[in-house]
Amino acid sequence: MTTMTEDRRPPLPEAGRSRRMMLLLFAVFLGPLLIAVAMYAGRDRLPLQLSQVNYGRLLAMPISDPRLATLMPGRWRYLLLSEGRCDLLCEADLFKLRQLDIALGKDSDRVGYAVVRATPPGPEWAELQRRHPQMQLVVDAGLARALAGLPGVSAGHTLLLDPLGNAVLDYAPGFNVRPVKKDIHRLLKVSHIG
Repeated sequence: MTTMTEDRRPPLPEAGRSRRMMLLLFAVFLGPLLIAVAMYAGRDRLPLQLSQVNYGRLLAMPISDPRLATLMPGRWRYLLLSEGRCDLLCEADLFKLRQLDIALGKDSDRVGYAVVRATPPGPEWAELQRRHPQMQLVVDAGLARALAGLPGVSAGHTLLLDPLGNAVLDYAPGFNVRPVKKDIHRLLKVSHIG
């Protein structure tokens, strides 16, 4: 004869173990999701430095001017802002833009370059235009003032414009051509315009 006290068995260790396994599975699958949601919600307060992909300085508020759309419409454009004589640094940047145009190969018809000036050029520009046949020379005081009025942009800077006429990237005088080439290749690859 058995009594009630004899029928009691200790709880199976399997039940506690399977409960722990279930909690572990929930933590493994839901933990990263909860962490990602928390990081997204508090992204402004996180001390993370995201790496910059582009070499040029991204213009925080791209400008759009109707005169920009008329310069080589439907193409990406590099605009070199110039004042006075084209010094050695200006000539070096023009050379780099020409080399970039050549290096683009089959995509060179999608990209052009121009020099924007506020005043008519001097006699030295005839020689520069002969050496840079693809270069377009634009004399427009209003456009030159509008572009030079962008924060951090002055004479000697080179701007990259998208095919819609928006100024997107800014390069300081004496820029390195290899990272600039990476920038334009990346933009041409992902762009469905121009």
